[in-house]
Amino acid sequence: MALGKLYGGGLAEAVDLSPRVSQNAVFDITLPTGDQMIAKVSKYGVYRRCLEDHRLIQAWLSQLRTTKYAEFLAHPLTLDDEIFSFFFEGRWVIFYHKLPYQQFLPSVLNSDQIRAFAKQMALFHHHCLALSPSLPMPTYSVVSDMADLVRNVESFGFLSKSEKKIVLSHGKTFLSQVARCGYHRKLRIPLLVDWNIGNFSIDEDQYDFKLFSRWDYDWFRVEPSIFDFYFLSRVVSQEGDKKNFSYLPDCLNETRFHLFLKEYHQYSPLDDDDFLLIPEVYRFFILNYVIRGGNSFFQPPLFQRLKDESFQIYLPRIKDIHCADIFSASIRDTATRI
Repeated sequence: MALGKLYGGGLAEAVDLSPRVSQNAVFDITLPTGDQMIAKVSKYGVYRRCLEDHRLIQAWLSQLRTTKYAEFLAHPLTLDDEIFSFFFEGRWVIFYHKLPYQQFLPSVLNSDQIRAFAKQMALFHHHCLALSPSLPMPTYSVVSDMADLVRNVESFGFLSKSEKKIVLSHGKTFLSQVARCGYHRKLRIPLLVDWNIGNFSIDEDQYDFKLFSRWDYDWFRVEPSIFDFYFLSRVVSQEGDKKNFSYLPDCLNETRFHLFLKEYHQYSPLDDDDFLLIPEVYRFFILNYVIRGGNSFFQPPLFQRLKDESFQIYLPRIKDIHCADIFSASIRDTATRI
């Protein structure tokens, strides 16, 4: 294997860590030198875009190298400053240096933990915002991705005629709403999108903690920070992290998430447009990641259930997300700490 040759020998051990939720395969690799790597095999999306994302990640990590976040994120393996990867029969593999981890948050957070998590996410986003002007921008955005979805929805053979009509309607609504909310005026930063208590660790203090390590770039993109917020709301939700999950919007209306928002705003200020964008963040996730991309990401039975729920539950309930109505006025005048 080329990786073994790169490190001067074969593989000493490879342990399958693959999640049973997605179609990705993940391996914990130990080389004869003692070096440890994580290998992720995927067919999600397009290989060309995967490489673009990892070049952006590489630039991001380079900017973080002299900051307190230098060791927070997993570093992809490079060779001669290029991402070390393989493409074979419709799948590709990317290698990452293995990260240490410390503590994990509980499945359901208490109020102090919600505040601490909000503070840490705000500080991380705020730090990335400062780096943003020096980072390259991707060739795509949520707007271009949605425009592409609207343009090509008729070619989606896994959708019925009525489902295509619903996707088209919601896609057009998204494009209209993000324009109205000033999306193009907002600074874009690198985001990880998928936050759950299994893909990041914290330091030893569970009540005034700091982020310690984070892995997994499956849904990486460069967008306004608010596009992280649906999954952040899931982390702090009353139901917490569950093995048998759905992508309901309810967590966006919970008082627990509103507590998160108020604390986050103290360290990285939000504005009215951010709150107006929250339903569109959710709409984009359902349309782009569940309906369009889910067929090549989730295991087939799970994809079928999530797709059905998207049309029966998720999309119809977007109108019930009311973060802006409750919080924009009360947060706007709150004194910030940065």
